[in-house]
Amino acid sequence: MAALSLEDRKEYTQELGNMEIQAYTDCLEHKYWSQRETLINTILKWIEIALSGLTTVAFFAVVFDSGDLVEKLGASCALILFIVTALMANFKYAESATIHAKTANNLEKISHEYKILITDLDDIPSKEIKSRRDGLKDRYFDEKSACPLMKKLNAAAAISVANDVESHFKLQEQIINIRDKKFAKMMKIDVPEEIKE
Repeated sequence: MAALSLEDRKEYTQELGNMEIQAYTDCLEHKYWSQRETLINTILKWIEIALSGLTTVAFFAVVFDSGDLVEKLGASCALILFIVTALMANFKYAESATIHAKTANNLEKISHEYKILITDLDDIPSKEIKSRRDGLKDRYFDEKSACPLMKKLNAAAAISVANDVESHFKLQEQIINIRDKKFAKMMKIDVPEEIKE
């Protein structure tokens, strides 16, 4: 087995080090999102429990004829409880937190494998280094693309690109129209109505 040249070792170390840092940074980001989603879910659950209790108390107070204020309080609590329940059903914070935690764990494993690969550079042939590096890259991008946060960002990026392409073509049409007008004026040709606009 031929040892890596100093230049190749430096190149691999730098590339793998950058990839390891990126994987670990993404891991920390997903841990943050997991903790955030868990906190939001917990807060909403406690609000839901408190509002359920207040709504129940207001119901019993209305049954025993306690007055208008209790009825309004009960109705308000029921409405807020409905909104909080709808929020939890639509945004699925617990499910999102679980997905982020799983993604963070997988990215942390990938980051650790990059460290191991950097450490073992001298003991592994160049072809195997490339194949393991490519395998780690594939796993990294698969993990990133499976995450809900990336799906949202990719959808937003696709919309942005579509808007950019559309605006680019509109700009090109405007340039062509201006050029045609100038050319027609220069050649003293009558400009058709659709170009005049």
